Amino acid sequence: MSHVKNKWPMHLFFIGLGAALFGVGYASLPLLLLLFWLFKSLKREPEIIKQVFRDDDLRWILVYYLIFIVMVTVSDLVMGGKLTHLNGPLYNLAIGIYMFLGFLIAKSFDTKSLHNISHRWLTFWLFLLLVIVELRYNGIITYRHGIFVHIHILFYGVVVMGLVNFVYFIERFEIGKVISWVSGLLSLWVLVCVYRYSISDVIPHLYVAGIVLIFVFSGKKWPMYILAVLLFGLAIFMITNDALLVKLQKIDLRSPNIWMDLLNGREDIWTIALRMIGEHPLFGVGSGRFGTVSEELLMKFGIVLRDNKFSHAHNFLLHNMAVHGIIAGLAYAGLLLSVIRLIIRSLTIQETETLSIAVFCIYFTYVIYGFVTNSPLNEEMIPLIWGSIGMLGGVVSKMKENAQCIFPK
Repeated sequence: MSHVKNKWPMHLFFIGLGAALFGVGYASLPLLLLLFWLFKSLKREPEIIKQVFRDDDLRWILVYYLIFIVMVTVSDLVMGGKLTHLNGPLYNLAIGIYMFLGFLIAKSFDTKSLHNISHRWLTFWLFLLLVIVELRYNGIITYRHGIFVHIHILFYGVVVMGLVNFVYFIERFEIGKVISWVSGLLSLWVLVCVYRYSISDVIPHLYVAGIVLIFVFSGKKWPMYILAVLLFGLAIFMITNDALLVKLQKIDLRSPNIWMDLLNGREDIWTIALRMIGEHPLFGVGSGRFGTVSEELLMKFGIVLRDNKFSHAHNFLLHNMAVHGIIAGLAYAGLLLSVIRLIIRSLTIQETETLSIAVFCIYFTYVIYGFVTNSPLNEEMIPLIWGSIGMLGGVVSKMKENAQCIFPK
């Protein structure tokens, strides 16, 4: 009990990260308690905020985020947007809160404990997530809260949790530890789930691509041997599969139908989003007004599309520009570029390697999937995605202060 008592903020942080997946309401109490701890910590050590500004890697994340949140707020006030909408200031403020909570958690506790506790909690949450998925798709329960409301968000969450779990399996594997074997089995379970139940053309391949990247980025030797076996096995399978070879011979990449099928109607939505940006370049259309404005633009330009109204742009960058204006959209892009800068530079620190790869996987899925849908922007994913990024920033900052690493200039 003393272990939990001394490190209760860390436990609450990971409880909130996982509980939010099942409904943001479940994360309310952990968040309130963490905010109380946050204010108490800032009162005791106000220098923490200055540390963020002094750190070159964290400074730019903070600068771009502040520009983004200010423009989001101004956009909704000027354009009459809904402040409590998913795209509004309230949920975007949660991004900053969870980043700072993750930063403070990492700064306040030792890195070894951080890895141990995060591994246990994330393994538990993934197991619970997969159990509910199986029960739901086998008709035993009808759970419809959190990420379970929409199938694309559900399996995006499963993939993100699965990849983070796989990172811990690869980087922290020990034959004598039960949790290592549990992580490995859960990784296989995720693979089966996404191919069996997901209706997305992207999600299953996103998980496989993430696993390959984990093999490549891992500091261990044996993952590259496994990758070599898989690649040569794939080569043998393709060479000996006559049906596959026949299909390859029939593919004509010159046909425009192939590319239209890949876009799956997104070209219509992107066209409308671009016209919104052209008509409302400074403040956008405001949160919650994308659907209404898209309908008006279709009528104005006499465009006949498959649908006459869209709720979002199916692209997170276009969506932010259309809803909040070009400045907000580019600030958001700058935020993402600053995050990948932090991740790449953190890979040079041996002590943060596991967390760096895990956050890279979260970032990879966020960006790739975000280019074709708005699922990564869902409120249930905010604690996991942005809390993890803040946690990495805190660990990197702590390593710098302790002079345990030398960053390239």
